[in-house]
Amino acid sequence: ERHNYWKEQIVSQLGVLEESVETWASRSSSLFFALRMEKFAMLSLLALSILVTSFSIIMVLLMIIAEKQKDVGLLMALGLSKRQTQVLFTKLGFLLAASGTMGGLVFGVTLAYLIEKFPMNFMPQFYVDRSLPSEVQFQQILILAVGLIVLSFVAAYVPVRRALRLSPSEALRGIRAFRRVR
Repeated sequence: ERHNYWKEQIVSQLGVLEESVETWASRSSSLFFALRMEKFAMLSLLALSILVTSFSIIMVLLMIIAEKQKDVGLLMALGLSKRQTQVLFTKLGFLLAASGTMGGLVFGVTLAYLIEKFPMNFMPQFYVDRSLPSEVQFQQILILAVGLIVLSFVAAYVPVRRALRLSPSEALRGIRAFRRVR
């Protein structure tokens, strides 16, 4: 690290004891530790939030498929193959999930960009940085967008796949699509 380089240079050039030279980073090590812990806590909360949201998306799609079970049976009875039915309902679920996640992503990035460009100073005077920190990093946004698209596809594919285990006659009679299949 850079501060260790300068510490070594001072010790070697001036011939002083290494214990007598102190860098600002070593002096503020508790601050850096607190910042790392805060970053880890925020990342953990964000990950939990994404996990809860993904389960919510999957549950909504499961409920849609359960409600449309008779429609699935009717489409299959009218001649739509299992594959065509799967593609149709997967596209519908993907469209719903992807539009919601992309809308949230656009809203979040827009809000972060506005906070970055127009900082709000609301912290008390004794803080060094009184504004709300925000930094838009497009590499992380791209990774998040790809992850959300994959999650949207999986959330749309799995419920449909499970619902298609029934025959058209079982689906028309209203036998639950999500019962345990033996």
